[in-house]
Amino acid sequence: MKKTLVALAALAVVGAASAQSSVTLYGAVDAALSGSTVDGGANRTGMINSGFGSSKLGFMGTEDLGGGLKANFKLEGGLQNDNGAGKGANTNNQAAGAAAAVAGGQGLVFGRFSYVGLSGGWGEVRLGRDYISTFLIQVSVDPMNTNGVADALSLLFRGGSSTGQATVANASNMIGYTTPVIAGGLTANAQIWFGENAANGAGAGASDSGNGYAVSARYGNGPIFVGLGTQTTRGTASATTTGDFTSSSLAASYDFGMAKVTYTYSREAINDVAALGTQLTNVTNHLGLAVPFGATTVKATYGRSVYNTGAAGIADVTGTMVALGADYQLSKRTRLYGTWVRVSNDGPFNIFTTGGLGSVPVGANGATASWQLGVFHSF
Repeated sequence: MKKTLVALAALAVVGAASAQSSVTLYGAVDAALSGSTVDGGANRTGMINSGFGSSKLGFMGTEDLGGGLKANFKLEGGLQNDNGAGKGANTNNQAAGAAAAVAGGQGLVFGRFSYVGLSGGWGEVRLGRDYISTFLIQVSVDPMNTNGVADALSLLFRGGSSTGQATVANASNMIGYTTPVIAGGLTANAQIWFGENAANGAGAGASDSGNGYAVSARYGNGPIFVGLGTQTTRGTASATTTGDFTSSSLAASYDFGMAKVTYTYSREAINDVAALGTQLTNVTNHLGLAVPFGATTVKATYGRSVYNTGAAGIADVTGTMVALGADYQLSKRTRLYGTWVRVSNDGPFNIFTTGGLGSVPVGANGATASWQLGVFHSF
């Protein structure tokens, strides 16, 4: 009888502990047929992934520590499910730390999220690899979900990507804090990250290269969303830059019920560009519209970026994006979608292009048109 009581008590303790902890496996798989055509030039047709939403596999969990305190973790990696490969990460927030190509395809890497932390009534702290809060604000209102051929990143962050800047979306070696929701919908976030270099001195490869910070705030209540923030990463440690990468943004949306209207403003700057001895900037304005018709949502976006090298005698490059799309909700987790986009470069060299297979070189004063038809499923 005593043994039975002890066994029952042990099971009760185990059951209580299990009830206070949870681990979730989740993800999404997205694939599409896509094509791109350059005005008067090459064209490509093939399969792409993440045309509607990011393909990914993740694990997240929480443990109730009592008194309102919780321990949390999240591990999430990107997938290239059109060919079975994973997506890489970056170890030091510099071009030198980017994942090298692996013969046969990159394995699963938790490059989207890889953190552990604590949360409570005071807010949340995360330690590890995380998304930069300012990046999330910049892309949070894109009707195209920042994916596929009409990805807003076709215009945003071109200053960073064209000069080897490694950290615009995620950062490794990060400490981040987010406040609890206050004033009916306001939250603030502060993050710092480290390049963890051993070298000393100034410029690329210095001890502070890859170090950075971001501060942001967002307000969401009912149909209104507004977010703003700024981020900076020290020396990009690339072949062409030795200075800081800075990005500031404002994003807003209003849901009228019959339609949702979105707007994003972004200004990126690379200081001390060694090859030019000046500051490179990219300024973007991006408008979006999403109109639901039952299970179907029709979407449209228009964006315009001005890329300025700051060098005398080199003209600006203006990028313009026009996109149309629609998705049909077969179920809560499965959608069919289609998108068409045209991105043009008005200037002496190619900076802007479409997403997906749209990496076909456009050239000076050229344009690329791209399309996609695909299926998205989450689990």
